[in-house]
Amino acid sequence: MINFKPSDRFSLRHDLVVEEVDGEVIVLDLAGNKYFGLNGVAYEIWQAIDEGDRDLGGMAESIAESYEISVERARSDAEAFIEQLLESGLASRVDDGEEPR
Repeated sequence: MINFKPSDRFSLRHDLVVEEVDGEVIVLDLAGNKYFGLNGVAYEIWQAIDEGDRDLGGMAESIAESYEISVERARSDAEAFIEQLLESGLASRVDDGEEPR
């Protein structure tokens, strides 16, 4: 399990292809020959990382508001998804002071 801070920011790999197919958002990792499906919450987190304008705490607050759940639950869900992204090599943590790519 990865220890996250509310101020953590992340960056997505730039060689990934994101497409909507039959109402589902999929991410294609052509280098790894894999694909991943994203649900509404996962896609909202993906977009927040891609835009680089919110840290983990900001993502959790936005998700909590959108889905009418507690910030703690939203943060836990966001951490679980981001951990999957990191372990799959689709994202990386941005060091303090570094701008997300």
